[in-house]
Amino acid sequence: MTKKQLKKLAKELAELEIIIQTNESSEEVEGAKEKLIKLTQAADLEFQEILELDEMIHELVTKQLES
Repeated sequence: MTKKQLKKLAKELAELEIIIQTNESSEEVEGAKEKLIKLTQAADLEFQEILELDEMIHELVTKQLES
């Protein structure tokens, strides 16, 4: 997976993670969890890519929740 693809995936997953952490609607949270699982399974990432992705997601979520 290219860096650009990894960044795009990180952005999508970060948005879903924010929904999971901040939304009060259990239906929306469950939908976000299902989509998050499907995206990560479909990505078929190598270990190093998973580490990079996790770091990118953490940065995006932290930045969004702080603002």
